Amino acid sequence: MALVTQQESYANPDFQKQFDAPGAVIANVIGHVIAVAPPALYVMSAPVLMKHYLVGTAEIAQMLGIGMAMASVAAFFVGLYTHRANQRNIALAGVVLHMFGSLVALLTGTWGGMIAGRAMSAIGDGMALASTNAVLARNSQNVRYWAISGVATSLAISLGTLFLGMTLESRGPSILFVMLLVTGACGLPLMAWLPKYTLETASRAAIGKVSVRALLKPLGNKPAILILGSTFLIAVGDTAIFSFVAVIGSARGYPLEQIGIVQSVTYFTVTATGLAVAYFAMRWGRAKPVLLFSLLFAAASMTVTGLQGFWAYAAGSLIMAVAFRGILPFVYGVAAAQDRSGGLTAILGVCVGLGSSVGPNLAVVAMGDSGNFLIAGTLGAVLCLIGGATQASPERSLARGARQRGALEVG
Repeated sequence: MALVTQQESYANPDFQKQFDAPGAVIANVIGHVIAVAPPALYVMSAPVLMKHYLVGTAEIAQMLGIGMAMASVAAFFVGLYTHRANQRNIALAGVVLHMFGSLVALLTGTWGGMIAGRAMSAIGDGMALASTNAVLARNSQNVRYWAISGVATSLAISLGTLFLGMTLESRGPSILFVMLLVTGACGLPLMAWLPKYTLETASRAAIGKVSVRALLKPLGNKPAILILGSTFLIAVGDTAIFSFVAVIGSARGYPLEQIGIVQSVTYFTVTATGLAVAYFAMRWGRAKPVLLFSLLFAAASMTVTGLQGFWAYAAGSLIMAVAFRGILPFVYGVAAAQDRSGGLTAILGVCVGLGSSVGPNLAVVAMGDSGNFLIAGTLGAVLCLIGGATQASPERSLARGARQRGALEVG
């Protein structure tokens, strides 16, 4: 078979059909749920984990950071070779590892065992997320379906946090690990619906000879650096405060069941944001939504940490989650426009993961021994505003760079 260029590969409608098929879309959505939901469920479980394992805020931050870091490392290596690797097998292996790590955390019963299990399951989450992102980048309506994936993930987290709020006090952390095991088992068969490769055989053969340095070439331009750097800052800002939202509520004396209801309503409301993004997609452009959501996040962060009262806490938590989830589909869409093979998109997921691993630990360092979450709230607000402004400002430059790469195929 004669070698074809990457552009010719994208122009083949028969090859493209498998990425737009309903089965592939469903598998992508479920893969996102399995990979993205665990951090939020661990955040919800943090007060009980602290009591059960006799650890403090710093240990919780380390646990959350380790999980996000491991997922990011896995996503990075998958992302490097995403254009020629078998995405279906990677996703299947990732879900299996997700289940195995959850089983380790369930059976060991110690803090060290739980950390080890979380690290293993997070590696699986990173593998599954990177492979599904790479496949979804090839979908002709990728921004819309990233938003729908966010909707499904938010609904799953909404139900999960509500359930955990009602059961964690009586059942302990084991109920969290069982939940993660069950979701993995339910999603595993669906991963078989994913297409194997994001490029045709001839294209993979040609690109397979390229060095790692060449694979990283998309990162060597200003738009890509702006996308990755600003997204990293937004992720750091988000997790610097949202990682401790359940701990803050518990410290103020709110019952865990009440906190679970707040988080459930929060993620259910996030669903409406995802539906709006999925419907309007690029009608809003990129710059205005990112900047608007960044401003909303900053205001909500200060509300949660600076104002007393249950309703201020509940409203701030809701708006923070809505704002961060509202940003993500747009930045993923920008990355897909830069590199339709999915490599930059997968590496963008790495930036989100690395930022999320840095956020809670940076907040703990900033708070020091004071335990003053207002410091964490201010830190999160400032970083998110900087990241949002940076992401929004170079829209013309991003579009120009994408056109030069011949890949400006949005939604």
